[in-house]
Amino acid sequence: MARVKQPPSKLIFKNGQINEMNSQSISEILSARIIDLDGLKELTFNFGCPDSGSDRALCWRLLLGALPKNRTEWSETLLTQRENYKMFVNDFVIKSEQEKSSESCDPLR
Repeated sequence: MARVKQPPSKLIFKNGQINEMNSQSISEILSARIIDLDGLKELTFNFGCPDSGSDRALCWRLLLGALPKNRTEWSETLLTQRENYKMFVNDFVIKSEQEKSSESCDPLR
């Protein structure tokens, strides 16, 4: 028989909803200079991500590894990701659309 993992005693879970205490705990983790990924994983896997948009997005970015644990590295990481995205759009969307339009204008094709 599998043992059911009990949530930490300081957290309260009621009616399938994250209560205020859980949200505060997640907010505390997210506001730290170095993010406790193990603590964040435990809270989000047991109770879900918070409903507030910015905290929810931040949780997902951290859990998926899109942001490093060290908050001081976030701005450089985001800048790099945005530059990569612009290059992706230019290479695969804009250039491919230009190639399609030039091909469709050629009557011999």
